[in-house]
Amino acid sequence: MLLRFLSQFALLLSILTISIPTATPGRQTNTTIQVHGTDFEGVIFPAAMRAFSSRFPKGVRYWTPSESEVLAAEKELRPFLSRSNDARVKEILEKIGTYKRQYVGVLINGHKYVYFNLFCLASKDWTQKEFTVSDGGACFFNVRFLIENKMFSDLRVNGVA
Repeated sequence: MLLRFLSQFALLLSILTISIPTATPGRQTNTTIQVHGTDFEGVIFPAAMRAFSSRFPKGVRYWTPSESEVLAAEKELRPFLSRSNDARVKEILEKIGTYKRQYVGVLINGHKYVYFNLFCLASKDWTQKEFTVSDGGACFFNVRFLIENKMFSDLRVNGVA
């Protein structure tokens, strides 16, 4: 009876070992990371994807922000937008909870930034691919968050055609 129990236990253990995914140290992945807050949802693009490369200076390096780094930056977003002199930001703040977010970590001149891409209309694959739109007004904007001093900069709200 003990032998039967041990063989079943060994079988179960081998099944669990095979089916549990493990990360390989130093290996980069293209798997996005879902991020949810009380009133928003977003996705972190891993460094290996090199997302939004056309938005950054040549030679930019990428890093993958953690969920906690993104959530800390999110806490500063509304206060930053509230201080903006851009007239379109009032419209953004009224519906900020409806915006989807894409986050990318970039290293520019030795400084770690989290790039936010925000939009109120999205394609079905927005969690897997960069979502960019020309025009569209306040429904589409982006901004950078500097990790070291917890400050936003470079707010860019799309224009209207």
